[in-house]
Amino acid sequence: MMKYWIGALTLFLLVAVAGSAQDLLWVRTYDNPGLMDRAYGVATDIDANIVVTGYSEVGDLNYDYHTIKYDQDGNTVWYRRYEGGAIDQAYAVTTDIHGNVIVSGYSDSVYASNPYYYIIKYAPNGDTLWARYGKCGFAYGVTTDWQGNVIVTGLSGAPQAKIYGYCTMKYTPEGDTLWTRTHFTASGGAARGVATDTAGNIVVTGYLERAEYPAYYTIKYSPAGDTIWTRVEEGEGGAYAYAVATDREGNVIVTGDNGRLDFYTIKYDPDGNILWTRDYDGGDDDFAYGVATDAAGNVAVAGASWLGVNYDYYIVKYAANGDTLWTRKYDSGAADLARAVSIDREGNVVVTGSSWGLGDTYYCTVKYSGESDVEEWAHSESMSQDMTVYPNPSNSSVAIQYVLVEDSRVTLRVYDVLGQQIQRVAQKAHNSGTYTITWDATDDTGRKVASGTYFLRLEAHTGLGTGDYSATRKVCVVRP
Repeated sequence: MMKYWIGALTLFLLVAVAGSAQDLLWVRTYDNPGLMDRAYGVATDIDANIVVTGYSEVGDLNYDYHTIKYDQDGNTVWYRRYEGGAIDQAYAVTTDIHGNVIVSGYSDSVYASNPYYYIIKYAPNGDTLWARYGKCGFAYGVTTDWQGNVIVTGLSGAPQAKIYGYCTMKYTPEGDTLWTRTHFTASGGAARGVATDTAGNIVVTGYLERAEYPAYYTIKYSPAGDTIWTRVEEGEGGAYAYAVATDREGNVIVTGDNGRLDFYTIKYDPDGNILWTRDYDGGDDDFAYGVATDAAGNVAVAGASWLGVNYDYYIVKYAANGDTLWTRKYDSGAADLARAVSIDREGNVVVTGSSWGLGDTYYCTVKYSGESDVEEWAHSESMSQDMTVYPNPSNSSVAIQYVLVEDSRVTLRVYDVLGQQIQRVAQKAHNSGTYTITWDATDDTGRKVASGTYFLRLEAHTGLGTGDYSATRKVCVVRP
């Protein structure tokens, strides 16, 4: 029996950039020794667990899906292998609102000369719920919508003959096919990423091969599969798009690389108008393969940059307006190529891909802290026993009960995981006693906040120069 092992390396690296606390929390590797293991997809679930997928070599021209689920601390929860035909390669993974895991890729187990999409849905405990073949070729992207429907996209046709194009399929949560949409051009094209927005619309991105330059090609579909808009963007000297994400406003973010071999990221509004574009040039070759957004609309892009000796993971995080918040490099000491990125409910950034050297290639997954200065407040609070928050988690309003030992002026603010103020809930004077304030899970404009982690910061000032105190509580908002 072939032996597999999962290696774990935990690193703690303190980095201070722009007042943030973006620490490398841990690194996890998976290695089938002496053979090739390549990770292509990563996702996080409602409990901040992490799922990584890709494929491993198990013999000469023989590859299997290999999927690993970690808890938020990097401990392995389960590991699953799918062996169908000679070549089974997983390229993407997602989770749904129930914590189920969906993996997509392709398999030649039906027709050796004509690979098919192959999709597997696992329960949170790793049991297989269903598996489906799709009548397209290579499934490079997968996502779910708020109803638990599964959407898969990729390439269909014959690339060698330049007769190939986009193929997108939508399934019910039970695995029944709802519809299939294809897009072919004379020169060929391939869909590489898919995302859904809060309304259930579907956005597919990839690239068109054209006579002069390749170009990003993005399609937005309604939940029923009707085309809402399409966009072509060639950047400077052509461009290949590899990933797409949406934010809670319905904006669309596409990333890949342009003709100058730089990260090239575009943000569209829900109607397809360009809000901003950003290049990242590390000085040499740079390739972006993954993109994700957080509850505040910030954007994380991950890929690889040539930094003089080898390729290293490179991550850029942008604010919602396109300003660069921070950049991170991960160097294992060998060559490192990041393929996907996800952001968990607490704002932590998880990147996966492959590292290789000395004849060995292995999965490499890194997790960075998303905490900001607001996380540090809890360590210096002076009324830790006098503030309670309930219910927590909550899907609507939250009650904050606190005790004042002296007459004080009280301010209660809500922050997101980046330390950005979401709302000032209260600012008033109170006599000593016990009080309750309600936060209705909205921001300063009255709009409901998205599911995610927030921090309630209470400050009480007596005005006497003594007796001032504060407390911070973390609350999780889970929208139905």
